[in-house]
Amino acid sequence: MRTPVQAFNFVVLLPHRDCMPPLREYRRSLFAAGLAGAYSFPFAAPLALLARPLAAPALKEAAAGLRRVLGNGKIGFTLPGAAGVCGCAETGAFRFFGPALNIPAGLFFPVPAGWAPPLAPAVLGPGDPELIQTLAKAGTLPAPPELSFRAAALANLTLFPAGCGEEPYSFTWETGRLYWLPRPGRSGAVPLEGGL
Repeated sequence: MRTPVQAFNFVVLLPHRDCMPPLREYRRSLFAAGLAGAYSFPFAAPLALLARPLAAPALKEAAAGLRRVLGNGKIGFTLPGAAGVCGCAETGAFRFFGPALNIPAGLFFPVPAGWAPPLAPAVLGPGDPELIQTLAKAGTLPAPPELSFRAAALANLTLFPAGCGEEPYSFTWETGRLYWLPRPGRSGAVPLEGGL
């Protein structure tokens, strides 16, 4: 009898596909620097780790609410050129490394104190924080791209341990329906099937 695989449910923010080329290059540079978990999470920012996926009305309301908070402003990195270690304290299951977004954490979803959602993060294994410190001291830690965007969507994302490869870094994921943040000045969020 097969043991059920534990699934982790995140609500994530996904930037428009136009943002992918610099994020792909950043991910390649992190992997080349020795961070094996650079490819373990999608091109998304984990806003919260939840017990179950959110219902469509909650995602739609959160997307519209985030647009109201942002107004006409763009989403970008809190400290351009900097990246930091973030963790999901609810389970202790994940630590992430990546550039933190300048969106309000915990406004719509429960998050640990000090949580700053990282975009396209690397999943960290046991020795990775020390590796990051070493790279930073040597001046060889890859800098995140200069990036800002208005077009973004919220979605449920379920992460599954893949059961192959290196255990701390081996995952597959499924992204649910995307709820785009309305354009500035509009009040509703538009659902869109498919990925970015």
